[in-house]
Amino acid sequence: MTRVAIIAPTQALRAGLRAMLVGNFGIGETVPDGFSIILEAATLHNLDFASREPEVLLIGGGFSPPDLEQVVRRRAGSLAVLVLTDDPMLSRRLSNLPLTGWGVLLADVSPEELQSALQAVSQGLWVGAPELLRASLPRLATGGLAEPSLPVEALTEREGQVLQCIARGLANKQIAAELGISDHTVKFHLTSIYSKLGATNRAQAVRIGAQQGLIAI
Repeated sequence: MTRVAIIAPTQALRAGLRAMLVGNFGIGETVPDGFSIILEAATLHNLDFASREPEVLLIGGGFSPPDLEQVVRRRAGSLAVLVLTDDPMLSRRLSNLPLTGWGVLLADVSPEELQSALQAVSQGLWVGAPELLRASLPRLATGGLAEPSLPVEALTEREGQVLQCIARGLANKQIAAELGISDHTVKFHLTSIYSKLGATNRAQAVRIGAQQGLIAI
């Protein structure tokens, strides 16, 4: 179960984000996808960490970057953050914080995109709309990781579809069923993706793909 706190300035916005994420389930209830909304607040200052400890902050407003930095640094390494924003520089600030994972999405995100992104950041990945990630991509690509800043070879259309599927957390059989291909073909594409991106596992491939704007969240 992933424990989520929603921060948004109005009750209507908080309710909308909750509905996109967990449908008709209420605060404290665990939904089939494994999310549980445990806290809601209008601002970061109103978030009561003493009562419940969230793993992910879903932020739709009600914060300033300095406030967020203070909260994150007080809980270094224990939080992931997903922010709905139109600020292209926010990703650079997030990339400098001790977060377990983070993401930046535009406000018109769909429920499916929101759920996928939240799942990804809870697993320690970086995700976001390409136009919001550009400011931080150079740093992420050279941030002490033994990963190339660009793939040696461009992914094919089918490889891109497979990469998108693994970003959603799908297993090989699920990918095969969704794309209408065999398990063997999925494994073949995964091997090619790893080779082209210089990755050794799924999480690393998704991380590199997100860095390079190859994954649409």
